[in-house]
Amino acid sequence: MNETNRASGALGSPVRPGLPVLPPLMALVEILILIVLPGVLDYVWPGFPSLAETQPHFFWLPVLLLSLQYGTVSGLLAAGVAITLSALLGWPDQEVGENHFNYLLRIWAQPVLWLTAALVLGQFRMRQIELKQDLARKVAELSMQRTAISDYATNLRGRCERLEREISGRREPNVRSMLTTLAALQAGSLNASVAFGECLELAFGPCAASVYLRDGDHLRLAAAHGAAPGRADVVAANTPLARAITIEGRHVSVTNPGEEEILAGTGVVAVPVYSSADGRSIGMLKLEALPAGELNEGTPACLAAIAAQIAPLVEKGSISVLSAPASGVLSGVRQGPPAPRQRLWRQLKWQRQAARGIRAQPLQPHGQTESQPKSQAGE
Repeated sequence: MNETNRASGALGSPVRPGLPVLPPLMALVEILILIVLPGVLDYVWPGFPSLAETQPHFFWLPVLLLSLQYGTVSGLLAAGVAITLSALLGWPDQEVGENHFNYLLRIWAQPVLWLTAALVLGQFRMRQIELKQDLARKVAELSMQRTAISDYATNLRGRCERLEREISGRREPNVRSMLTTLAALQAGSLNASVAFGECLELAFGPCAASVYLRDGDHLRLAAAHGAAPGRADVVAANTPLARAITIEGRHVSVTNPGEEEILAGTGVVAVPVYSSADGRSIGMLKLEALPAGELNEGTPACLAAIAAQIAPLVEKGSISVLSAPASGVLSGVRQGPPAPRQRLWRQLKWQRQAARGIRAQPLQPHGQTESQPKSQAGE
């Protein structure tokens, strides 16, 4: 039993509470060797020393040994076997003049003392066994807790490492670039489609979005940015998404409970586009895909801000095909007046005339008329 408890504690499994009811196997073996075998030899072998004549009685040794080693159950079992063998071997004869009370007291004194010793000494041993089991149970619980804490620490370390990698690779939005792009979009110094694409890229990273214009009660696709599978050309008026945008005029996001069914897997956030003149709903701006970690509670507000900025351009029809963003924020800014295009055209024209063998006339300086070269040629 002790070895079992020790092994259970070493393996970290909980030890079964309670005291043992049956004696261990080793106690039964010791009873057979120390009590039954000497009793059988005394019964069948005449030359074997009589156990009843030894003082103190021979059976005191196994009774005390088993009681002190294995507890009350084993001690009482040893005492019972000893009493049974003593009765089989025969009780001492009654002496002359000894009454029955004294005789019974003399022959039953040692068996009763065996039972008493087994009971008293066995209880002390049982307390020690119970204390040892309790300690083994606590050791097993501590081992399980230590294993659980170790596993938790390992998992926590792995989560922290993944979080560090995610944070290190997370895109940090450039607020200054986004504000510059919005200002250029309002001023008209950027191509509307390019500027809108850059705003989306700066706000949400590589994403897919679409602009729908209101056509009666329906929503019809007007422009798209990025690739999104299953993008519908028309959102019917009887759909929950169209009612939420055109009638209720509210934001729809998968982060809000119950609104994922409204989007029906066609996007993650959708906001209405209001007219800058009378404030009525003229369309919808829907964010269909974006990188992991970019979606949060502030995404609908950010998308609504972009929708408010592009509302005048949507009314004018300036946004038609939302292409991928250029390399820089000001990549779509026009570089001065269209004079470079005229010079390029003149260079191409001059090269074409030279290829045909016709000498191109030089460019006239500013303020000179065509009559002057003719007069000079006549002279």
